Amino acid sequence: QFLQNTVNLDFSKRINQNFSLAFGGEYRYEQYKIGAGDEASYKGKGAESFVGFSPLNAVKGDRHSVATYVDGELKFGDFTADLAGRFENYSDFGSTINGKLALRYEYAKGYSIRGAISTGFRAPSLQQKYFSNSYTDLFVNGNGEQVLVTKGIIRNESDLSRELGLDKLKEEKSINASLGLTFRPTSKLFITLDGYFISVDDRIVLTSDITDPALQKYNVATARIFTNAIDTETKGLDLVISYDTRLGKGKLNASLSGNINETKIVDYHFPSKLTIDRTKFFFSYQVNIIESLNPKTKATLGLNYSISGFNFMVRNTYFGQVIKDGYPWGSVQQHKGKVVTDASIGYDVTRHFNFTIGANNIFDVFPDKQV
Repeated sequence: QFLQNTVNLDFSKRINQNFSLAFGGEYRYEQYKIGAGDEASYKGKGAESFVGFSPLNAVKGDRHSVATYVDGELKFGDFTADLAGRFENYSDFGSTINGKLALRYEYAKGYSIRGAISTGFRAPSLQQKYFSNSYTDLFVNGNGEQVLVTKGIIRNESDLSRELGLDKLKEEKSINASLGLTFRPTSKLFITLDGYFISVDDRIVLTSDITDPALQKYNVATARIFTNAIDTETKGLDLVISYDTRLGKGKLNASLSGNINETKIVDYHFPSKLTIDRTKFFFSYQVNIIESLNPKTKATLGLNYSISGFNFMVRNTYFGQVIKDGYPWGSVQQHKGKVVTDASIGYDVTRHFNFTIGANNIFDVFPDKQV
């Protein structure tokens, strides 16, 4: 069970034509709880891969945070500047101050250059702090044989984590930067092109499958634990083209968007008191999940046509190839890029009521089979 209650208060005021100011505050309370299931769900092996929650998994944790921010926007000539700052205090991770600066310059009517730089802070979620479970999976033993065993995700806050030398979870910190151009060559055509860079320190990920005699008390053969294991850098480029025109008696909007991105691990954090081999802490297939198991390219072409209260939509989305590591069995596999098509038809019954019916992936496109 996850509970979150938030109370916030915001103020905004346009001081004059060139200056706007906003400020406010927020209080947030979170609670996460796992209760033990029926004994039959976690005793022995059943038909389900995921074993029921046992008393060892039962936990209850909570925290609260208080935040305040201020945001100012200033226009001077063809320039627009936005400066924002935010202070936040977490009951379990202390205080943080983050800021953002964004600038925009319209060097010709309909044409502008824009950029932004900001810092970020993300406290570990309560799920990352407190979740644990058991599940049945394949395991390659010392003889190279595949056998069924019970594996588990163990809480970072557990005694086992300290026995293995893992550090307690700490917050992720980031730096974000972007630079882009906007074009409106005609009233019907609008184009944006933006490059971005994101650097994340102390990123929280799951370890590889850890084996250790201490796992016997948890009734699992291997375990994975959330930890601040890596630093990553992501670079990307976004392109959006939107075109509006009249077609017959109706209106047509065509939009094309594309993204190219790459995420790389730039550093590893091995705890100084680590008692296990580093390859068990973070193995190659974990690197594969971060760097290669998500598409590096994605593009969407959408067509929307409106006429006499009807709206017709067709959207084609291309997901680029992904590469799967061969560990722990099989070979490295390249999953080819795929195009998924969505479509819908809508009708405005009244000014305030619309009825739409549609379907996603209407041609039943599937990923390549895993071998």
